Amino acid sequence: MSKDNRTFNVIIDGEAFSFNDPIVTGSQLLTVAKKRPMDEHIIFQHLSDGQFEEIRLEETVDLTQPGTERFKTFKSAESYRFTVDGRKFEWGAPEISGRTLKRFGEVEPAIFDVWMEVRGPGDDVLIADTDIVRLDEPGLERFYTAEVSITIIVNGRPRKVNKRYLSFTEIVELAFPGSPSTPNTIYTMVYKNGPEDNPQGSIIEGQTVKLKNGMIINVTKTDKS
Repeated sequence: MSKDNRTFNVIIDGEAFSFNDPIVTGSQLLTVAKKRPMDEHIIFQHLSDGQFEEIRLEETVDLTQPGTERFKTFKSAESYRFTVDGRKFEWGAPEISGRTLKRFGEVEPAIFDVWMEVRGPGDDVLIADTDIVRLDEPGLERFYTAEVSITIIVNGRPRKVNKRYLSFTEIVELAFPGSPSTPNTIYTMVYKNGPEDNPQGSIIEGQTVKLKNGMIINVTKTDKS
């Protein structure tokens, strides 16, 4: 009988590791990833449905399933639960970013927002990609995603867009749909009534600009010939 010389690959925190045994424990995964002391770390398996499941030290994982198993570790003694679009997840840190929540929601970050439900009076809170939300407050935090919908005014005409940022080129297309550009075409672009961090200004080719509802953008087209 020939010996099975297969190896089984895993990804832990973005780094590749290999095992000769197809069945490994949580403690073996933490050991190969050099996460010590072991009792101060927890490890999660990234499941095929997008959820994360905590793997206890003595719990086993079958590495013979199709694909490479992926794991994420945290230096923490406990996990935190929350929901995104009604699906329950666990996380190994008491805080999480808006961008990470979008990954859990499996949505395109550029065209979807993530919101935190507010229990009781008050409006739900928009969570930007770089915002950090605490998960250790009393109760289960609930988040949901929604497609971005912003109306801006371009050359006096309302334009609905599904992004929070637009490039110079995208704005030119909104201002002059289908209009051909030549090497002699020059576009001048100014805006006002923008968001708090960029209320007014100008945009040049190669730049992008953050949007908000009611933002006014004027684009002038000239021919230098």
